[in-house]
Order: sequence, then C-alpha cells, then structure tokens
Amino acid sequence: MISPPIGAAGATGPRRILHAVSVSVAATVLALTACVAPASAASQPCGDLAVAPPLHLEHIGQAAPAGPFLRQLASRLRPAAEDQQTGRYAQVHLALSGADSAFEPCVQTTTAYARERRWRADDGSGQVVGTAWHTDLTNPPPVTSTTYRRGRLTGVVPGPVPTDPARLAAALDAYYPPQLSLASRLRAVADLAGWHYSGLDARRSVLTVLAQTHGLRYRGIVAGFPGVAVTIDTANVRDVLVLDRRTGAVLAYELVLLADGQAMGVRTPYSNTRTLYIGRGRTDRLGQAARL
Repeated sequence: MISPPIGAAGATGPRRILHAVSVSVAATVLALTACVAPASAASQPCGDLAVAPPLHLEHIGQAAPAGPFLRQLASRLRPAAEDQQTGRYAQVHLALSGADSAFEPCVQTTTAYARERRWRADDGSGQVVGTAWHTDLTNPPPVTSTTYRRGRLTGVVPGPVPTDPARLAAALDAYYPPQLSLASRLRAVADLAGWHYSGLDARRSVLTVLAQTHGLRYRGIVAGFPGVAVTIDTANVRDVLVLDRRTGAVLAYELVLLADGQAMGVRTPYSNTRTLYIGRGRTDRLGQAARL
C-alpha cells in the first residue's frame, strides 16, 4: 500500500496515486505494476488518452553502455557549491509529478503535483515540509509540516553516505535488493538523493557503483538540464536518472511507461512519475512551514 502524501485527506473510490510524497521509488514501481496488470486491461479509457511527454533525451534509440561515461565523469568530478556547507541535517528540495488514475466507471488519468522540503539527520530524525498531491497548479493545498523523532526517517543508508564503492554498493543492495529488478541500483540512488547529502567523495562513489550496473545506458544531454541521462529498461518501463555533468549530483529521476498504456488510459511513452531535485545541502537548522 502506498501511504498518502503528508497533509492529504483519504482518497475515495478506486484511485491510486503512483508516486506519493515521502514514498520510495520502490513503492512507485509497485503501484505502476498494479495499474498495468492484466486485471485492469478490460477497463476502457473515459475519453482521449492522457499525454505526459517524458524528458527529452539526446539518444532516444540505440544508446551506448553507460559504464565508460560514468567512470570518466567520476575521474574529473568537480566540487559543488553546497559541498562547503556543514551541519547536522541533510536538506533537499523536491518537485514531484505523477500519474493519478481512477478506474471506475472507466479509466481516467491526470497528472498530480507536489512539493517537499526534507531535513534529515544521520540518526533518522528530522522534518518534512510539503504539500499534498494536487492537480490544480494555480490552487495548491496548504503547506504542512511533520517533525520526526530519532529513527523515524530511516533513509537509504545508515549514517553518512559511504565513500567506499564496495560499502555503498552493499548498502544500496540491502535497501533495494537486486533480485527485485535490473533497475534496483538506479532506483536506490534516486532515493538516496532524496534523503541524504552526498559530498564530492560520496558522489564519486555513487558514480563508480552505477558504472558497475549491468544494462545501464548513456542517453546524452537532457533538454532543459545542465546534465546527462543514464537509463535502464525493464519490460515496458524505463528508469531515467539525470546527473549534473560537472558535479555528478542527481538532478532528476523519471519513470517512463514505454508501451501498453491503454490500461492506464495514457498515450505512451508516458512520464508516469518525475522527481526534480531542485535544492540540496547541509544545515544545523530545521525548516519552517512556508510557501514552497
């Protein structure tokens, strides 16, 4: 079951939001699988198929293995301005969008939006400030705030992000076991960027681990981003990770439905969920509920 976003009222009827605030990439993928399962295939779209174009990648068709590019990027990584920041809490600012589908009396999918700021200490304490999912960008719901005691925000890895690639790989695999999907490592890295701050050495470790990931492809420049994309395809789903081409920081994650969108009432390729990492750093102060 996917938890609702913070501040959200309980949904009524057979609705499913495919990417909820404070929910992992793993939960997102499970929800997508449920919605495109054969049991839903008998439902018919209410009208025209929904359209949500995915990020525009330089190399759409054939793409080279990502390993050589990632190793090169790791070897010439540059510091980020945020690397100079210190403090107890990692902080991250996220903008999210995702498919929101209703299945009775027919299938209708729209795009929902949310924003969130997170502060998390290595002991799992912290704060999350954000909006509930909403479909009207001109009238977002009120911002709400939740403070968490030690251990309540579990994160992806215990303590700081490991700078040793072997230790990091083991931690990511423990969080998202590789037997679940070929994309497990990429999805774990996406969640890592959502809860932890990775300094220069940790980002180099992340790139090294990704370079060892089987099936990862280099897709080149991403329109609108100062970064490049690596992807992995599993069945009719593509996971996309956008990396800053100077610092190696994660800029975006996207889950794209490549085919068989009829059961969800969408035209493929379809951006099922997208996370933009629009701010990050470290601080000693928790945030305040305010406009995001």
